[in-house]
Amino acid sequence: MIKEIICNINNHKLCRENEFYFIVFPDNTTMINTSGSKQDIINEMERWKKEIDSNNLFMLEVENGFIKALSAEN
Repeated sequence: MIKEIICNINNHKLCRENEFYFIVFPDNTTMINTSGSKQDIINEMERWKKEIDSNNLFMLEVENGFIKALSAEN
């Protein structure tokens, strides 16, 4: 399977290749802690919401959208 974009919010892309998920940031980079299984990404987005972006509405929109999209994935 080739890379599939699952969700695109504020130019942050949640992608999947087979069962491997990763986030591509607006500058076209990725980070190791935003790559892995569906649950890995959900856990990291939950952590970011609590520890990093609790007052950043722009990023909270991205994180909540990715969690919702991943939760809906089969």
